Amino acid sequence: MAARYRKKVEKTRNRLTANFKVHGKEQKFADCSLYLFESDNKFRYYCVWLVEWKWFENVLTLCILINAINIASNDYEVNLTGKENKSAFYVVKNIIDKIITVLFILECAAKVIA
Repeated sequence: MAARYRKKVEKTRNRLTANFKVHGKEQKFADCSLYLFESDNKFRYYCVWLVEWKWFENVLTLCILINAINIASNDYEVNLTGKENKSAFYVVKNIIDKIITVLFILECAAKVIA
């Protein structure tokens, strides 16, 4: 089973051509993304550039850590007592939550388009 899967992966890789040169390396991606973005599309090139940037994964890992801390500092007293906490800490937590959500959506979109 594994050998068949390996052959299938190799067959798919052989169909891909090195169609992007970013950060000094040639990258293999499909010729068309989402049936909308061809290899010569500038927006797709910038998405590939971003996804292949060496700091992209590090920044996303930092976002994941910040989000984990944000989730861990959650207070569920609102669910128990019914009164909402309006302190500055919770306002900042909500802003961080929205920013992280937008960053994760942009990451997902960039990786799909690339």
